[in-house]
Amino acid sequence: MSSSELKSPSLVTTSLLTVSIIFPILGTIAVCLRIYASFLKSRRLFLDDYIIILAQLCAWGISIDTFTAASIGGLNYTKGDVISATIAFLRALWIEGFPLVGSLALVKISILLFYARIFVTRPFRIATYTFVAVLACWGIAIAVAQLLCASPINAAWNPYAVNPLRYNYNAFSEAFAGMSMVFDIIVLCFPIPAVYRLQMSTRQKLQVMGIFWLGLFCCISSAIRFYYIYSDIHQSVASNNVNRYAVVTTAFTWGTIEPNASIISACLPLYGNLFGGDKKLGFYIRSWFSRLTSGSGSTGDQSRGSKAKAYNSVDTSGSSSHHRREWQKLDIRTHHTSDIELGHTVTDDQVPLAREPQMQIMISRSFIQETA
Repeated sequence: MSSSELKSPSLVTTSLLTVSIIFPILGTIAVCLRIYASFLKSRRLFLDDYIIILAQLCAWGISIDTFTAASIGGLNYTKGDVISATIAFLRALWIEGFPLVGSLALVKISILLFYARIFVTRPFRIATYTFVAVLACWGIAIAVAQLLCASPINAAWNPYAVNPLRYNYNAFSEAFAGMSMVFDIIVLCFPIPAVYRLQMSTRQKLQVMGIFWLGLFCCISSAIRFYYIYSDIHQSVASNNVNRYAVVTTAFTWGTIEPNASIISACLPLYGNLFGGDKKLGFYIRSWFSRLTSGSGSTGDQSRGSKAKAYNSVDTSGSSSHHRREWQKLDIRTHHTSDIELGHTVTDDQVPLAREPQMQIMISRSFIQETA
C-alpha cells in the first residue's frame, strides 16, 4: 500500500493552488493597467480606482489563506497529524469568508462609483449611492455572521465540537453565493436606463452597453460557484468523515476565481485610454507589430510619416483656375459641455469614454470651395 493511500485527502489540491497563484496575478495586472490608464488620461486616481485596489488586496487574502493551509496541512494529501491538518483546513474555510465577501462587495461598489462618475444626473447618482450603501451593509452583515457562526468562535474549526453552530451554516453559504450572483446582475443592468436616454443611435447605445457588459463573466463565475456550493454542501452533510471538508475543494476553487474575475471584468471598460494615440499602449503594440511584419523599424516609421504628411498636406494637383479643393484639419479637442443625460458640466475626467469613437460625432475632413 502506497503512502498516499494511508493519508487523508487535503483541502488544497494542485489545481486550487494553481488557481490561487494565476488568477490573483491576472487581477493585479488588470488593476495596474487600470491605474496606468487613469494616470495617462487624468493624472490622478478616482475613488473607484482606490476601491478596486482594496478589492484586489482582499482577493490576495484568499490566496494567502490557501498557501497557509497547504503549508500546514499538506498539498493533495495531509501531512503529519491528520487532526492538526483538519483543524488547519477548517480554519482556512472559516477565514476565507472574510476576504471573499470583502473583495466581492468592494468590486461591486467600485463599478457603481464608476457609473456615478460617468452619469452625473441627480436621480442616477441617488440610485447609485443608495445601492452602494446596500452593498456595504450586505458585506458587513456577511462578515459579522461569518465571525459569529460558532459558539465559541474557535469551535468553527474544531472537528470534534458538538453542535457548535449558531445557525444553519449551509443555508447561509448558499444565500451568500446566491445574493452575490443577484447583485452582479443588478450592477450590470444599472446603466441601462441611463444609456437608453443618451442622444445617440441604437447601434451606438448597444456598443456602449457592450463595453459595460464586459463584466458578464463575473456573473458566470458567480453562478458556477453557487452551483458547486449547493452540490458540495449536500455531499459534505452526507459524509460523516472527519475530513468531510475535502468535498468543498471545488467550491473553494471557484471562490478564488470569482473575485479575481470580477476585478478583471471591472477594469476592462477603462482600457480605452490605452489604445490609440502616441505614447499609449496601443501605439507601442502597433509599432512593434509593424516592425515585426516589415522587418525594419525605419521602414515602418517612414511609412507612417509619409502617410501623415499626405493627410495634412494641401492637394493642389488637378486644380483649375477657378476652383480649388483643399483638406482642412478641424480641431476635435473642443467639445460640448452639455448633455441631456450627462449634465451641464461634463469633463473628460468624468467621462472616461468621451474620446471613444462611438461616443463622438467627429468631422475629419472638409471640402472648401474657393473662387480664384
